[in-house]
Amino acid sequence: MVNELVRRRDSRRGTTRRLTGPSWVLAVLMACATVAEAAPPAADRPPGSIPPPPPRRIVAIDLGDSTLDLERLERAVLERNPTLAAARAAVDEARARADRAGALEPPMLDAMVAPRSLGSDNVDAGYRIGLTQRLPLFGQRGLERRASREGIPVAEAQAAVERLELLSETRAAFFQYYRVARARQTNEEQTALVDLLRRSALARYSAGTAEQSDPLQAEVERAMLEHDAAVLERERIVAEARINTLLHRAPADPLPDPPSALSVPDSIAQGVGFAIAVRPELRMAAAEVEVGRVRVALAKRERLPMTAFGAAYDRFWTEPELRGTVSVSIDLPLDQGRRGASVREAEAALRNAELRREALEDRVRLEVRSAVARLQESRHEVEILRDRLMPVSERALRAARVAYEANRGSLAALLDAARAWRRARLELHHTLATAAEAHADLERALGTDHIGGAR
Repeated sequence: MVNELVRRRDSRRGTTRRLTGPSWVLAVLMACATVAEAAPPAADRPPGSIPPPPPRRIVAIDLGDSTLDLERLERAVLERNPTLAAARAAVDEARARADRAGALEPPMLDAMVAPRSLGSDNVDAGYRIGLTQRLPLFGQRGLERRASREGIPVAEAQAAVERLELLSETRAAFFQYYRVARARQTNEEQTALVDLLRRSALARYSAGTAEQSDPLQAEVERAMLEHDAAVLERERIVAEARINTLLHRAPADPLPDPPSALSVPDSIAQGVGFAIAVRPELRMAAAEVEVGRVRVALAKRERLPMTAFGAAYDRFWTEPELRGTVSVSIDLPLDQGRRGASVREAEAALRNAELRREALEDRVRLEVRSAVARLQESRHEVEILRDRLMPVSERALRAARVAYEANRGSLAALLDAARAWRRARLELHHTLATAAEAHADLERALGTDHIGGAR
């Protein structure tokens, strides 16, 4: 390369010379200096540091106007998250591997020459040129190609699993974001009520109609609510960072607020039989069993000899009829112990794949049954909290407040009623999110990946 550079430079002067001695060293130094000048400056980075990645391209994401929409969030995550793109790349890799499998090995070209015969006046030039090609005749190439093609369904099923896991994680992050937002809203409303009660207690204490303990109790309640607000703020930051990470964005990027309430999810008609037929994990396990069967057949076929065919032209022979030759070579499979061990290994791997598929079917049945029971339980809890506990706690709070304002009740009883209302409301929102999560878990157990299916 350096010689070529110098030749080009000297050609402008009308001369062409070859580098020797100090000139060659000088040219190398000049080329290094040129490369160093063309390289990007690294003065801002410490030695040995990794160059920073290129900045992310900012793309607008439609997640909803003022309220975060779960369906739009799911679509955005599937579009932007690199996990699913990596799974698709793995499918392309498996397809390329299948196209390569079973191909013939490159032919072997060998040449031989007698150096002293070249230019000799006594004998003709002596040389030999041969070409050899390994060509399996007992179906090994077809089995290798088949085993590699069976890896494509495995990669496709793995991509489907990654999609389901990504949807499941997105829904879990969305429902946690909802829980935190509703808890912060309830805390703010409770704080406003306690502030009002504290001012009323101070006025009553100043007028001599209340004890000193009343404003102190209100102050303690206010401090506890401030502590809860700090904890909820930390949970909000974590929940937003979790969603932004799924969206492949910066953790602190702003998000729309979650919905104010979640609807009670409906039941799902599909059952275990549907899950056995649809779950991509089971498809992947079945494909691995097929790969194992092909590998067993291939291991047995490798006990047969490998053949190779060749053709050569040998100029060492003086008779022209003997110069062109063809050949067939067969390797002798004398190491039957090693080949038998390969067969046993393939059979054991096949048995392992079959047993893992059976165990996976049992686990799928358990997951579906557990998800159905959890969804039924959550729907029942929502009905109790929404139709019975919440109305009772609201009436108790109103009654305690009326009694306190009429000097017929204590502040402690009113604060207890406020805490009970707060717990009931938090439990209702938590149970609504739990029911939605149970619905999403059931869809995951069934293997469905409908966008916006979990509500």
